[in-house]
Amino acid sequence: MCEPTAILAVGQGLNLVGGHLEAQKANKQNKLTAQQNEAAIRENLNINFGLLGQQSIQERQAAAARLEGIRRQARQAEGTSLASAGANGVSGQSLSFLADTYEQALAESTTNVDITLRNAEAQRAAQAQSLATQARMGVISNTPQNVQGPGFLDLLTSGLNVATFAFNQDTKDNDSP
Repeated sequence: MCEPTAILAVGQGLNLVGGHLEAQKANKQNKLTAQQNEAAIRENLNINFGLLGQQSIQERQAAAARLEGIRRQARQAEGTSLASAGANGVSGQSLSFLADTYEQALAESTTNVDITLRNAEAQRAAQAQSLATQARMGVISNTPQNVQGPGFLDLLTSGLNVATFAFNQDTKDNDSP
């Protein structure tokens, strides 16, 4: 009576092969999903870095325009004041003081704009670092799960099941008259 034992052995073998194939299929799908997720994380990071760079460019352009406007206003006010002072007979140190006052106001405005730009750049650098850290964490947490197929213990267990079944069959055959 070897036939039931052979059927059981083939069934156990097919289960092991099927389990192995399913594990390979699942691992392949997990790896593909992880690669797609990593590509999306990297694309998102690049987009965000690009936006930060664009924001920096726009702020620098706005600051340059603001400074140019301040310079223009200061020159116009200085010219008007000097002309008015000259028409009223003011000269010498008073005119020099007036010109220095406008130059000082312009220098203060330039310094304030520079400080604002430096602070904004520092903030963007911190944002970029945070984005990079989040992306790194996303890639790490996206590591594909490895599905284990049947291993040595499963093979050993199947073999023992077949051997036990065969032993039981032999015992029944020997006990039967």
